[in-house]
Amino acid sequence: LGARKLLFIPQTYCHITFSELEENEPKPETCLDAVMIARNLSKIPYITGVPGSAARWKLARSLRKHRKIASDIYGDFWPVKWSKGPVPYKDQGKVIRSAKISINWDNWDNYLHYSSDRLPISAIAGRPHITTFHGGMEWFVEGSTGVHQLKNPNGAIDLLEELLERGDDVNFKEG
Repeated sequence: LGARKLLFIPQTYCHITFSELEENEPKPETCLDAVMIARNLSKIPYITGVPGSAARWKLARSLRKHRKIASDIYGDFWPVKWSKGPVPYKDQGKVIRSAKISINWDNWDNYLHYSSDRLPISAIAGRPHITTFHGGMEWFVEGSTGVHQLKNPNGAIDLLEELLERGDDVNFKEG
């Protein structure tokens, strides 16, 4: 549209809203293995919803079914007993700190250079984060930043198991 300069600005978090997370380091003790904060925007799974809805549904279902991973899902519109309900935006970092690892699948999973704000909130919370790979996000060095990106949700639970197996100390240091 005639712009002279186009700059990439990555998703970030509000330094005022999340100032408590900046001021207080996370503690290694957690009550959960994983936490997912995400809305279900698919009224009829695999048929309706925004791009990424079916993949998000699949990930949430796999997380709920897994018997060896202690996890919670937060967000609106999930089936009864799947979710603990919505979490106020300002409390998302505290919720993420209740788990060893944060996991999500982005809606709009085909957008280039995109990430949910769950990624920077997980980073400021000091927890490794499993999420969607978006084209243009190759600047993240896989694993070294605490961000683990996948091209589809099929391997997300396997990756979560793998990260949990390497031990709490390793995950805490990575976060």
